[in-house]
Amino acid sequence: MVSSFVGALFIASAAARYAPRSAESPMRLADLQLGNFARIEQTADGTIARFDWEQSSLTDTTIDRALASLPADARSLFQFASHNIASDAILETDSTFSGRECKVFLGDEDWPAEASWSALNSVINGALMKPLPQAHICYNISLTGIDQSACDTMNKSWTNPFSQLDDPIELLSPLYQGSTCQPPHIYDTQIQLAVNFARDTGVRLVVRNTGHDFAGKSGGAGSLSVWTHGLKDIAFIANYESEDYSDLAIKASSGGGHSPLSGSLGIGADHVLSMEFVVADGRYVTANKNNNPELFWSLRGGGGLTFGGVTSVTVKMHPDQLVASANWLVTTRKNFSTEAFKQGLKAYMKCHSQNADNDTYAYWKVFPSPDSIVMDMSPFFAPGKTVEEAKALVDPWVEDMAVLGITVEPKWTQYNGFYDAYNVSFRMEGVNSSGAATTSCMIPCPNWVNELVFDATFEALWQAVDEGISLICYNMALSWKKGGRPDNSVNPAWRNMLGFVITETVLNMTNPATDIIEERLNMTYGVMQKWRDLAPGSGSYLSEGDRLEPNFQWEAEGPDWVPE
Repeated sequence: MVSSFVGALFIASAAARYAPRSAESPMRLADLQLGNFARIEQTADGTIARFDWEQSSLTDTTIDRALASLPADARSLFQFASHNIASDAILETDSTFSGRECKVFLGDEDWPAEASWSALNSVINGALMKPLPQAHICYNISLTGIDQSACDTMNKSWTNPFSQLDDPIELLSPLYQGSTCQPPHIYDTQIQLAVNFARDTGVRLVVRNTGHDFAGKSGGAGSLSVWTHGLKDIAFIANYESEDYSDLAIKASSGGGHSPLSGSLGIGADHVLSMEFVVADGRYVTANKNNNPELFWSLRGGGGLTFGGVTSVTVKMHPDQLVASANWLVTTRKNFSTEAFKQGLKAYMKCHSQNADNDTYAYWKVFPSPDSIVMDMSPFFAPGKTVEEAKALVDPWVEDMAVLGITVEPKWTQYNGFYDAYNVSFRMEGVNSSGAATTSCMIPCPNWVNELVFDATFEALWQAVDEGISLICYNMALSWKKGGRPDNSVNPAWRNMLGFVITETVLNMTNPATDIIEERLNMTYGVMQKWRDLAPGSGSYLSEGDRLEPNFQWEAEGPDWVPE
């Protein structure tokens, strides 16, 4: 039967919304030092022992026992699909795995009856939740009416990211929740039964961890949502053995993204050794080079919930290392001209190739306003380097800025390990404006090293600044070689870029819908089209990309995924 621990886990996760952590006292990554990890072993067949909560997974032989307490007509909602994705040879695409083309919505004739939701809650031991948005206490939408005191308290903590991260339905990019405060009918449940229920009823299925998602993929009105935020197990594998890797490894609950170590070690998917996940037929499987190799290839770069709901990942371990880190602020309020600022910014961007070649990572922003322009470096991050070595990369630019009449004073710090460097160097990310719509572009290597192409690239970026549009840029090189030359589904655009640039427009959500749409399209086909024209097919990051991207398959996934 389904373990009661699974239900308790989701209930415990939900309770976090009523006691959010403080931004002043976040959990320190240093608490995750090696000595604090549990230890698990590799089994004789090469697979990794599962976490306790993973061992309760359902199989073809146990699912009938798990559903025995349900009425006969309700059991069909939770059965596995007739095809077994991991073992059956399916030569043609079978649309039944994703359900009907249009998902059902609350109010539709086919929306599951209350008895169906009750059956789901029963079979997962009461773990089903129907939460309200946090701000409901500020609106007269219930018998209790407005709770002004609680509303004032909620307003004060609204931009604290933990108030959103620890909530099952809130997002760090509120735009995709809509500007009303109606219950979104999102539920959380045990993963296998959720997949089966969603597939068989036609309800939209989403997976949400923290809600750090600029494109709204982890939310969805009228959806069944699997909230994985409470799955935080980490275990150490002392002697991992496979055909191409024999060393230390870590098994952890899933999560990821690009990293300040990506320039020196490659992207996270390059280091994945094995995955545990639930596929579209509802079965729980392992994927590695020997088990389900095609799914293993696809999962490493394919995007969240594209091929299944991942519950844990086994990855390579790497030695800790020195880190030199710096931050600085440059503003035109310091008595120098906008033209001098422009030339100084161009001089810094000319250093992108050299800095990336030295395995550094830089996260910088340019914020224009009517009376000033600010460049905020937070941080310049140099893994494996001393402060002296990192300064040697930055000081020539500082000297160039001095010639322009601009004083730059980087604040350098030497760290003995990555955890402290990361905790101190990166600021806690806040919650986006409710009208913020984001878009991004990966600008490839030739645009930074060919002088003529670089000039055109810089002018296109500067034109955005000149029009009052902010830039957020990551300078890093996620080389295939440094990642170990893996064969995976990561968008090739990641391998060829030196600058990942994000911008956004903040929509006035009180304007008429026609005005909002026009402003939104102006971003997609205005500033973003100019960036696309610099390097056609250069790519974009799915989680921080443009929801209206006209070539979304190529840009987000790469040329291998574009249908013929």
